[in-house]
Amino acid sequence: MLRSIKVAAVAAAAVAVAAGMLLSPAGATAARASVPHDRSNAGSAPHGRSNAGSLPQGRSNATIVCGGLCLDLSSNLLGPGFIQNASRVGGVAGTDQGRKVNLRRGGNARTNEDFVFSADGFVRQFCGTAKDDLFSPISYQCLHYRFLPVFEANFAPDSNESGYCAGVREAIQGAKVRLERCGASARTLWIGDVRNLCGPVTISDSTTATLPAGIVPAGPAVGPRTDSPLSSDQVIPLTVTDSGLVNADSVIVDDTTQGSDLVLNADYTVGPGNEVTILAAGSAQGGDHLVITYTDTHQNCPTAQQSDSVPWINGGDTAFSHPLVLTVDNGPKHLANQLYLAAENASGGQVPDTQQFSVTAGPAS
Repeated sequence: MLRSIKVAAVAAAAVAVAAGMLLSPAGATAARASVPHDRSNAGSAPHGRSNAGSLPQGRSNATIVCGGLCLDLSSNLLGPGFIQNASRVGGVAGTDQGRKVNLRRGGNARTNEDFVFSADGFVRQFCGTAKDDLFSPISYQCLHYRFLPVFEANFAPDSNESGYCAGVREAIQGAKVRLERCGASARTLWIGDVRNLCGPVTISDSTTATLPAGIVPAGPAVGPRTDSPLSSDQVIPLTVTDSGLVNADSVIVDDTTQGSDLVLNADYTVGPGNEVTILAAGSAQGGDHLVITYTDTHQNCPTAQQSDSVPWINGGDTAFSHPLVLTVDNGPKHLANQLYLAAENASGGQVPDTQQFSVTAGPAS
């Protein structure tokens, strides 16, 4: 059975998820664009040059004081009640650098949960081989997401930006997310992987079937027999992903024995449910081999989880497939719900909820 995610089904949601989900309606506080590697100018601006008016605007908060500046990042695994938090673990004495980032139960008085999200430019502006080009031109983000925005999350207790952003010391498997200097490298940059949107996803599928032997016509055979009509309508169930529903207008029934496609309503019908009925009154004959192709649409995450969430690719990764994405570890560790990098797992066309994240408006509670 074919299981290739149909990207076209989520293409229309790309900008809404990667940008609109993170950003406010017009009139909210302007997004930050002051980090050294900001490339928010619509052209290929050098580092440090920005055009904040060309970018979306940031909003909301974890604490009330953070007001219209901060946003709350949460995972599908733990739900919206647990949000991004700069823990007290791992920091360099006298600075915020190195503090490990995890998910903690949200509260509108917890300043460690205040992060200002900034759009630093678009992926295409960071791709290249020059010295100050931060993304490899053959990286996953440059191959697939050249026109999507690039984000940073600046730790900002009580809306006071620290200059330290959620990132990693090295973009490798298992790297723990920590506070690192904003704008110093691609490792504090993040891109939404909207190809693996947590939401409606359409899958291409196929099923094969051989019809039972038909009715043998009465009378002596004259030459090789080619007619063997079905004795009754034949119902063929179609396999779908999870709770998916077959898209009726996508169904094609290829009768490989006859070498032609069957005709909808004359030779077969679709439904009710996820099934095809081959009509005895149609042209299909007993013993014919059929290949049925179709698409089904399903919710890429259980309905109890958050919709419109995505995996977040770390900008420091240079891989062209299975990029390193933000992941939450809720195991019995020293630091609960530690965030770290792991290769994206899209087995069966679905990324697990440990790698799906939403960014929403606050305050946290």
